[in-house]
Amino acid sequence: MLAKSYARIHESNLVNFGIPPLVFVGPADYDSIERGDRLEAAGVREALEEGRPILARNLCKGREYRLTHALSPRQVEMLLAGGLTRYLQRKWEAERRPASANP
Repeated sequence: MLAKSYARIHESNLVNFGIPPLVFVGPADYDSIERGDRLEAAGVREALEEGRPILARNLCKGREYRLTHALSPRQVEMLLAGGLTRYLQRKWEAERRPASANP
């Protein structure tokens, strides 16, 4: 999801559902997008894993926008897991494994 900014609770809710709350690095970029423009953001997962900016392309205008986020490392982990439910599920499964099974 792309926006100029997010309320903290809305940002947290998006993360809980596995939706990355991304914001424009340049606020004026938001204003350059018009109704009907198609945006594409490829490699979001990899960018989150590597901690690098995310690029979105406006397929109608040929422009690129730099996106960022204000997420904690834990929130990034939750996003990469697919949201809070999957994050907790994986965590609980890891805790239930015998110590010898954990790498």
